[in-house]
Amino acid sequence: MELYQLQVDFPEESKKAIDYEIYKDFDGSSGFDLPFTDPDVQNRGYRLLEYFEKNKKSF
Repeated sequence: MELYQLQVDFPEESKKAIDYEIYKDFDGSSGFDLPFTDPDVQNRGYRLLEYFEKNKKSF
């Protein structure tokens, strides 16, 4: 649901995202077709988590 709300709240920023085409039709009702097993998506997610973990005092 957070992904959907971010897309609604920030549509122009959403269009600039690397995986915009994958997520553009996501409506928050179900995540069954999200690419959780795609290695590129997973790696970006892990890198983001690592970045925010290292920099959490900044936020």
